[in-house]
Amino acid sequence: TFEARGGLGVRLAYLYHRFGSVDSSLSLETLGAPSSVQVAPVVVYPQMHTMSADFVYRRALSRRHASVSVFGGPSLFRQRVKVTLPGGDKLYGPLTADFCHPRWLGCFERGADWDPIIGIRKSNDLGFNVGAGFAFDAGLTAQVIVEVRYFRVGGPEFSRSGRSTRAPGHYLPITVGLRF
Repeated sequence: TFEARGGLGVRLAYLYHRFGSVDSSLSLETLGAPSSVQVAPVVVYPQMHTMSADFVYRRALSRRHASVSVFGGPSLFRQRVKVTLPGGDKLYGPLTADFCHPRWLGCFERGADWDPIIGIRKSNDLGFNVGAGFAFDAGLTAQVIVEVRYFRVGGPEFSRSGRSTRAPGHYLPITVGLRF
């Protein structure tokens, strides 16, 4: 944080968020046997790298050696989604239904091959964050901080059947930590 006068400042931050895995299933048609439909279980592992430049207003609370702050600003998000098969088996054949999970960074039309769905996809997106925090002294130079932020990720855009689909995201992390 680069502080100016009157409690105003600019803070540059890098944050890494790893979200819980998602268990789901997709249906596909077996190659060479059009009447045979498989339902394949998949596991999805989403992650987010975030870089933000926030304007900060911090106000000291007298007699308590504490401060409160509010902040917000633009953010750059690097989304990474890994889709795997839990058993490690390889599946062949076209999809029997449209696959469009924008949060998984993928949209495929019916008849698409299964292989491109499995793997790692990445997306760079713009968005913003706003939040508030509380800090209090915990030693000579250390402070305990508690912050709550709201993040809004623009998300990638997909075109499917002539329509555009966007994958915006929202999340609200709570951070507890030490600042030196």
